[in-house]
Amino acid sequence: MDLSPSSPPREWLQKILPAALIDLRSSDTFRAFVRSWAASVRFSLLALKSPLMAETSRPVSRRNWLLQGLRAGVAATLVAILYPVARFLRPRNAPRSGAMEVIAPYRVNQLKPDSHGRWPRPFDFGGRPCLVILTPDGKVRAFNAVCTHLQCTVEYREAQADIFCNCHNGVYDLHGRNVSGPPPQPLEEYVVALRGTPGEEEILVSRRT
Repeated sequence: MDLSPSSPPREWLQKILPAALIDLRSSDTFRAFVRSWAASVRFSLLALKSPLMAETSRPVSRRNWLLQGLRAGVAATLVAILYPVARFLRPRNAPRSGAMEVIAPYRVNQLKPDSHGRWPRPFDFGGRPCLVILTPDGKVRAFNAVCTHLQCTVEYREAQADIFCNCHNGVYDLHGRNVSGPPPQPLEEYVVALRGTPGEEEILVSRRT
């Protein structure tokens, strides 16, 4: 996804808005803005019905109340729309796992897609998902599976030979380097040690010191 400054503004917004608005429903701030907007609309409706705003009373005051209510509603709506866009453009810092060493729940010979074509799921590594992959050249690598953009969980795509974030189409190479999409940083890579019978080794994952 090309988000370079040279992209036309309209095309650029059309690319980022659908991805940014994915997080709207889960945003507490967005809910607060919606409540504020709804309150301003109710306020405007009450102003229309108020005896003080009657046509025979003070039409200038009535108009001022309506303008203030509409301005508040428009402002709340704009902020509610722009907040997820700003959150999309300013991602959080890359999370780090707190664990030091963990044995993966599967062995090297189990690093392959299942009958449904799904790669083994990430396992818990100090409170963070850890993704273990087997590269086409036979190397076992492990990464913090939390995307460095908005902390979705990434997955390994064996056919494409990459690591993919389905939330906003972020792509990492098999060294965890961010190569496409919005992720601003590479994935945290862990140290892998193999122990046991060749081809059926246990996979020990530890953090770099």
